[in-house]
Amino acid sequence: MKIELLNKVVVYQGDTFEKLGWGPIQFPRFHNANNGKIGLTIHVGDDAPHELGNTLSLISNDGINWDFASPNESNCFGTNLNNNERLRINQETVKCLDGVSDGPWTFGSTKIPTDNFIPEKSENNKCMPSPIYIYTDIFGSRENVYFLDTLPDSIKEDRLSFTRIINNSFVVERNVVDWKYRTVSTYNPSVVYKNGENKIFMLQPGLHACRQIKVAPDGSLWIATYRTCAADPFTGAFTAKSAAFYLKSVDNGKTWKCMSYIPYIPNEEYLKKDFFALYRDGFFEPTLEIMDDGSMFTILRTCDVFGGTNEWGPTYISHSYDGGITWEKPTYFAEKGALPVSIKMKDCVIAAITRPGIDLYISNDGNVWEKSIEVMPSSDRSGLGNTKPLKPNFWQWAGSCCNTSLFALNDTEFLFAYSDFYVANEKGIKCKSIIVEKYRISEK
Repeated sequence: MKIELLNKVVVYQGDTFEKLGWGPIQFPRFHNANNGKIGLTIHVGDDAPHELGNTLSLISNDGINWDFASPNESNCFGTNLNNNERLRINQETVKCLDGVSDGPWTFGSTKIPTDNFIPEKSENNKCMPSPIYIYTDIFGSRENVYFLDTLPDSIKEDRLSFTRIINNSFVVERNVVDWKYRTVSTYNPSVVYKNGENKIFMLQPGLHACRQIKVAPDGSLWIATYRTCAADPFTGAFTAKSAAFYLKSVDNGKTWKCMSYIPYIPNEEYLKKDFFALYRDGFFEPTLEIMDDGSMFTILRTCDVFGGTNEWGPTYISHSYDGGITWEKPTYFAEKGALPVSIKMKDCVIAAITRPGIDLYISNDGNVWEKSIEVMPSSDRSGLGNTKPLKPNFWQWAGSCCNTSLFALNDTEFLFAYSDFYVANEKGIKCKSIIVEKYRISEK
């Protein structure tokens, strides 16, 4: 099978990369919309936790002609469910814990080898419990990690936030998730927080906004997500690495259960493919697909900069053949991959693997893959900007956030959205832009 490009359109342009830098006019995401239309959200703020949800919305009948969506139209974006409703994961910004102090630290010389560290729930609404882990990232932000259940009741929010759309109207829900040993982090001020001196910020323990709801053949809903500094959801064993988690709902998203997780445990095979394998922060941004026979595959990102490794790192793939309860040991998929995405078509599956460059992969069964189209080259693109840097950083080199989105139009056609930092406007000035391409799958 092959992928054929049918159409390419610039759907939105902002200012230049030289002025905007990283963050705005990035992270496109497709949605189902009212009356069979297609929605598209674009992040327009900084790439920081406190800017989550800072988006603009476009809408289209055909994926080629796009208009700005009205507030009501964008509020009704979501994923189509089998019961004719739609469901959308809500993006939640960090929570500022005004007046809340750090809890007691019990590390270093305060402990002896025979002591068992059992995190206790904080009964003081103005004080955090003892953290289970502390580290400082390369940007100077200190992160304290806690078990969610040990937070004071006045601070803790363990439900997941969704918007449900019924008959073109919407309601925001807070829905229960059965997920033990979930971790949550707080941050002290760093370069990503403005006017944050003497305050503590908590990254909400909900779902990362980049995740998609997947509908299984039996109608159940699934979400693949991740948590940094994760713990085993069945034993509580803490890994200090990011891990992928797989949530299931059998009541159209009203309640959820953590079914499984995949920890990052590098072995000799990882080291053969990735010099930095031992130093990666873990598995991030998993995509999930469910095949017609109920088998599943997930593609996982490893590249991350917060711990000090390079931005570009490999993706891995894993399969489940027992309904998402257990997963095979992840194996090497590709040499790169930031926010891998995928869609299930009638006779195949499509995956986008990115940064640097953007490639579309195709498979008949989710097991054997081939790279079909290079959407954007992985070579240095910094010379395409308005000014050529003497030594490009990785943002300038890539010339794109390389975060993408896929949307199936029918059995053989799909849309693909991505950003390009170097698209000329009507005055010939290279601007940050969002592009939507239309493709058809055909026999070779």
